[in-house]
Amino acid sequence: MNILVIPSWYGTKVNPTNGSFFKEQALALKEKGHNVIIAFVEVTLEKLSNEDKKVQYYIDEGLKTYRIKENKIRKTGNIGTSMAIKRGIIKIYNELTKNDKIDIIHLHSCVWAGAGAVAIKKKANVPLVITEHSSFYARYKVNIFEDFLIKYITKNSNYMICVSNTLKNIMLKYTDSIDVIPNMVDCDKFKLNNINLEDKFIFLTVSYLKDNKNVDVLIKAFKKALDHIDAKLIIGGKGPEEEKLKKLCADLGISDKVEFKGALSRAEVPEVINSCNVFVLASKFETFGVVLIEALSSGKPVISTKNGGAQDIVNSNNGLLVDVDSVSQLGDAIIKMKENYSKYNSADISRECKDKYNKTNIATRIEEVYKKLLHNK
Repeated sequence: MNILVIPSWYGTKVNPTNGSFFKEQALALKEKGHNVIIAFVEVTLEKLSNEDKKVQYYIDEGLKTYRIKENKIRKTGNIGTSMAIKRGIIKIYNELTKNDKIDIIHLHSCVWAGAGAVAIKKKANVPLVITEHSSFYARYKVNIFEDFLIKYITKNSNYMICVSNTLKNIMLKYTDSIDVIPNMVDCDKFKLNNINLEDKFIFLTVSYLKDNKNVDVLIKAFKKALDHIDAKLIIGGKGPEEEKLKKLCADLGISDKVEFKGALSRAEVPEVINSCNVFVLASKFETFGVVLIEALSSGKPVISTKNGGAQDIVNSNNGLLVDVDSVSQLGDAIIKMKENYSKYNSADISRECKDKYNKTNIATRIEEVYKKLLHNK
């Protein structure tokens, strides 16, 4: 099959790991013998050079990749972004069809790249599959213009996938036929290989350090737990909240118990996960929770808030769930996990996770969606 993948966000020079799960899914489909083409429009307010305005083409790990930059009008919000992406996607389509054909389009997230995907669907007369990933629908109030746009996109699609049951329940207002297929994780990168050489028991979190990730709640909960256990907290990632979080640790008198690792490359994440005993995710909302799967693939028990995606992932065999924003519950869970750590079987945790989320299984499920749509075309 010739599959055109249109991600709403993707890796850039500033944020090279952005949308990494889109790329990993595309690579898994390529491994199954398909011709996978990426079409990405980077929207910016900065003045563009003549070179930036041209469609760029290159091969990225075997993926045919087309990208272009487009300006949006200031203060036009998501609608302005959507229109800019639509312009860019049409330019990419006109270029790529000189050498390639398209059998099916796979859009990742409606609001931003959806209008462009629908435009290409109509030009190419091929099925359009949507996978919705975004926490936008839960975290923000969708305005009347965005609501109209989402309805237009879903009405003109052929199949919708959501990455969790929580997100499915949110999106049922737009379409009554939704399949749940989780994000795939390249589980082979995450192995049972404990490299923690320190005496201390280590809790780890990895995230972009912004307010909705609730790392401040984790730090306060960890402070509470330290009254009962001896442990260390490692925080991986950077973001706008970093200095505020470091100050919080200092104010609580636990700077010597908390280590900030800074930004981590995708290659560094498995090693950092293997250096911990337990992984913690304190987010307000997650549509899925790839980092939980990465930790579980490594055999690590997890503690997570009931953030939406985690409820599909965490069970009594692999971890603990707590309410969002609850410092007391999270602190108690940290203590309980430390005291009951020996009850968790790393090999069983890893095996259960990999059986469910490995890339071959997820790619096969997506492939079956494509085949069904093309058969019924």
